[in-house]
Amino acid sequence: MKIDFEEQVILITGATRGIGRQIADDFAELGAELILTGTNEDEVGALNRSIEKLENPKKKYHCVNFLDENSTEKFLDELRDYSRIDVCVNNAGINRIDYIDETKTEDWDDIIAVNLKAPFLITREISKIMKKNGYGRIVNISSIFGSISREKRTIYSSSKDSALGVSKWLFGRDRLGQVVTSKLSKRVKEYFLQNNKLVIIDASDTFGADSGNGHAYFRQSPWTSSDILATLALDLKPGERGLERVDDSPIWSFSEDYVGKLRSAVKKEVSRRTLIE
Repeated sequence: MKIDFEEQVILITGATRGIGRQIADDFAELGAELILTGTNEDEVGALNRSIEKLENPKKKYHCVNFLDENSTEKFLDELRDYSRIDVCVNNAGINRIDYIDETKTEDWDDIIAVNLKAPFLITREISKIMKKNGYGRIVNISSIFGSISREKRTIYSSSKDSALGVSKWLFGRDRLGQVVTSKLSKRVKEYFLQNNKLVIIDASDTFGADSGNGHAYFRQSPWTSSDILATLALDLKPGERGLERVDDSPIWSFSEDYVGKLRSAVKKEVSRRTLIE
C-alpha cells in the first residue's frame, strides 16, 4: 500500500518549527512539492541554501511576517504565480498570555492578524487556483482553546473560535478531532444520522489510544493518523475506510480488521484514480 503526493503542491504556513515542521516533513516523505513559510529571515535563508544543494529540490521557504501587510501582500503575490496548489495547511499562529484587563490593543491586532486574517487571505487567494483546477484541500489548524479556554487566553481563544467558525461556514464541516464525552440525546443522534458532513468517531479503543493526548496522541496512534490521512488525501467515507457502527448509533468505531480494510480501500481508490488519469 502506498499513499503519495507526487506531483502535488502543498502549502504549509508556520513550517519551520512545531506542528508545521512535522507536517512538512511528513508531506516531504510522501513526495510532495512544498511551499513553506517561516518568520526568521536568517533561518529561512539557511534552509533555502541547504535545499539548493540537493539534486532535485522540491521545497521552497518564504520569509513572511503576517503582522506586516506589505510582507503578507508580497507572499500573496508570489502565490498567484503558482498554476496549482493542491493542499493548503494554514498552520501559522501566535499567542500572548495575559489577563484581559492587562492586555494591549496591539496584542489583539497581532493575534487576529496571524491567527485569523492571514488564513482568510490565503484561503481567498488559493481558492481561485483550486477552483480553476477543479481540485483542492484546505486545512485550518485551530486549537481546543477555540472551544474551551484557560486563564489569560481570552484573545487567543477568541481568534481560534473565529477560525473554527470560518472553517465551519466556508467548508460546511466542523473540526477533525472534536471530543465528545457525554451521551447523545435522541435529537442529536437523529441529526448525525441524517448529516454526513459531520462524523463522530470513537477512537478510545484504537491502537495507541493510551499514548497521551493532544498532538502526541495523533503522532503515536497510527490508526487515527492513518484514518485522517485517508480522509484528507482520498476523501474516503467512514464505511469505505474500514470503520463501522450499529444501525441506531451515529458513532463510528474502528473494526478489529480495520488495517486490512483500509489497505484494501486505499489500493482500490488509487487504482481507480490511476485508470481515470
